[in-house]
Amino acid sequence: MESVEYASSMFENCTSLTTAPILPKTKKLKSRIYERMFKNCSSLTKAPELPATNLSSYCYASMFGGCTSLTKTPELPAKSLALYCY
Repeated sequence: MESVEYASSMFENCTSLTTAPILPKTKKLKSRIYERMFKNCSSLTKAPELPATNLSSYCYASMFGGCTSLTKTPELPAKSLALYCY
């Protein structure tokens, strides 16, 4: 299991990004870790897997906002939801 400290807004507004990188298969996420990561990536067609089952507040918030070309969304395996996690 890998550890990710902070990747918020990493690809935000990358309008030419068509394929998302594979995210670490982390089961527990820190607050705001992937917030807005792909926001406004208008060419992104497939979202990466989101395997976390233990979510923190805002961890995926607005992650795919403005991704108008998405044709496949990830499965969301979390058993409980934190404040504004998606």
